[in-house]
Amino acid sequence: MMISFFSFTQENIHQLKQQLSGASNLIEKSEVLLNICDAYFASKKNTDSIFLYTKQLKDIALKTSDNILLAKTCHKNARAYYLSANHESAQKSGEKAIELYHQNKLFTEAALVQRTLGWTNLSLYNNKRALNYFLEAKKNLPEEEKIIVYTGIGTAYIQTNNLEQAVYYFNLAKETSENLNLEHYDYNIHSGLAQAYAKNKNYIEAINHYQKALNYTLKKKDYLGQSVCYHNLGAMNISLNNYPKAKQHYETAMLLFDKISHTYIKASTYLSYSETLLHLGLLQNTETYLKKAENLLISINHTVLVPDILNLKAKIYRTKGNLPKAVSYLHKAIAHSKSNKNEITDFTEESYFELSEIYQELNNPKKALTAYKNFSMIKDSISDRLKSSELEALKIKHDISNYEQQLSFKNQELLSAKAKRNMSYYRNVLLGVLLLGLTFFIFRQRKLNNISKKTMLTENQVVKLKETQLHTEMKHKNNQITEYAIHINERNRFQDTCVDRIKNIKKEAKHKETKDLLTNLQFYINENITVNNEKIALNKRAKGTEDSFVFGLKNQYPKLTTKEIKVATYLVLELPSKSIANQMGINQQSVNNYRFSIRKKLALSKNDNLVAFLRRIQ
Repeated sequence: MMISFFSFTQENIHQLKQQLSGASNLIEKSEVLLNICDAYFASKKNTDSIFLYTKQLKDIALKTSDNILLAKTCHKNARAYYLSANHESAQKSGEKAIELYHQNKLFTEAALVQRTLGWTNLSLYNNKRALNYFLEAKKNLPEEEKIIVYTGIGTAYIQTNNLEQAVYYFNLAKETSENLNLEHYDYNIHSGLAQAYAKNKNYIEAINHYQKALNYTLKKKDYLGQSVCYHNLGAMNISLNNYPKAKQHYETAMLLFDKISHTYIKASTYLSYSETLLHLGLLQNTETYLKKAENLLISINHTVLVPDILNLKAKIYRTKGNLPKAVSYLHKAIAHSKSNKNEITDFTEESYFELSEIYQELNNPKKALTAYKNFSMIKDSISDRLKSSELEALKIKHDISNYEQQLSFKNQELLSAKAKRNMSYYRNVLLGVLLLGLTFFIFRQRKLNNISKKTMLTENQVVKLKETQLHTEMKHKNNQITEYAIHINERNRFQDTCVDRIKNIKKEAKHKETKDLLTNLQFYINENITVNNEKIALNKRAKGTEDSFVFGLKNQYPKLTTKEIKVATYLVLELPSKSIANQMGINQQSVNNYRFSIRKKLALSKNDNLVAFLRRIQ
């Protein structure tokens, strides 16, 4: 949550409420109500109070048919909903405000709402939509208001792991605020830079920027900001395994709790503090502060951190030696993550790994192996998701680069057109007013038409470049998946040979202990083969969902069978007939028969290259 800092106090709000009671007409009353809302935003009080005043504003706007006042009311509601984490309502109110502002040609005000919706979509991890809002807002905002837009773009790049661009935009915000001598943006800028460096595991630099953010909050006596900074400094020291230092930061944050009313910040700090105490071996204190965190989260009906609480309880019981209780809490934590559609996360990966270790301690190898298998599958899924995030980041960077280049090109064309138009104007004055008007009109229309044509050509070129880039990336990914599947199959065949050999050795073995060890080894290899087969199936499904080649082939040649399409796909991936036969579980002659059938249905002659023809379909 990024909030600017202002100097409103409780006394300001009290004075405004007095003015409200003495307001003589609806116009005066609406102005005071707007000021009260702004005062609440600035003082960071409970947003529930804001909704009481926006309701009065809405009644006045409807009674007086004042669309601009209604737009301002929707704007205030969108901001309040965002601060209270009601993102769906924030989106709805914000879109209504933008619509009303545009109807009244108030584009700067609409841009401020777009900026709020950018932050709203960041909270939902909808980074592409957030960037669209920020870029639209930037067009109509003055330099000061663009600072928060820059921090928003930087945050979006953090979430897409494009850390270089994230640091660039936060530094751009810093440069702009310094040029305008606006230090009240320092907290947001340094906090953002700290997040970027922390995501890049540069914890020393992250701590440096969190300390600068803290210095600002100390100077402004902003106790909520101080609490957040101390909490973040504690988290950074945990990443450095400096638990005593982390403990000091969390305890400093808790000393400020009687000066703030933000329940979630308190609960989150208690939770992180209890985990730190567990690492330091202070078990009794761990349970005390974990209970405080749990009670606070229950009071605000916040469920996102419930799996973390359950996981920490499992660690406590494991430390106590109560392994069955630890297993129970780990299963509850995993189930809660799944119910929130958060099955594939670092948290569930860690939970399954810890579950596997506990089952090993309980001498239950079968359940230990099942838990480890789940851990392995989630780890692979997270790896695939990170690769997808990297591709998304590259695509977003490419889109923004194209957008900026096109905008620059259009501006240059317009400037050039204006310059030539002015030269034409002065030249044609000598020929008379009538000749000037006619020439100017023809010249202007021609220029506008040329600019329009060039713009269309640019857009077509951009589309082609994007298609080429996506095709190259997909082909590379498909090759990786295929090579991976072949490698796993070869390993499975080797392991099958090992299993057969183990069976023969068992028959010759005379001692029971030796036979038992061979049986366990045989069981482990079979389970490993099962895991590998599941990985292959997972990669094939991932491949199937993204293969635009199959889609194009089916559309253009509907008579091709499923197996013929599969053979065609492997041919495009440059697999030899022997590898294709192994992948499909058929003999090499069958592959040759399929190749002949494909050529016939594609109406190719003997001289036509089948693979080259299939590649052109992509």
